[in-house]
Amino acid sequence: MGEALLAHHLRQAGADVVVSSAGTHASGLPVDPAAVSALHRLGIDISAHAPRRLDRDVVQTDGADLVIAMTRAHLRQVAVTDRTAFARTFTLLELARRIGRSGPPREPGLAAWVAHLGEGRRVGDLMGDDPLDDVADPYGQGDAMVRRTADDIDALTASVAASMAAALRP
Repeated sequence: MGEALLAHHLRQAGADVVVSSAGTHASGLPVDPAAVSALHRLGIDISAHAPRRLDRDVVQTDGADLVIAMTRAHLRQVAVTDRTAFARTFTLLELARRIGRSGPPREPGLAAWVAHLGEGRRVGDLMGDDPLDDVADPYGQGDAMVRRTADDIDALTASVAASMAAALRP
């Protein structure tokens, strides 16, 4: 859901950014029909989504300038997969909080925006679990939970997309 919603909001903001997702669990799981339904009501079709597993190639070779994780556990998995990725990896909730607290970056561009948002972060601050940084995984939890999570991710990705689009403008 996060990939589709972020891509949707970035397109609406006029930002030409490639968004792709990978998970920390085994790929091959079908898309949750409740997630398909939840995003369909928002005008987004994810029925053809094919999950893939997070690996070093996804983080490095695919040129991930920003990695957004749904939980701190996912963030840690990214950092273990590629030790250089921590500086550009945030949980969605952490990223939204940092956007809300920071002013505009001193220079334009995605790399400058990511670096600006990461100022003052320390690896140790993100090692423990914290529900303030974790988006609940609604897979198999029923329609109501999936809709609530979709609405939360929708609002968060709209905020991230608006800030990112602004940072990409010259």
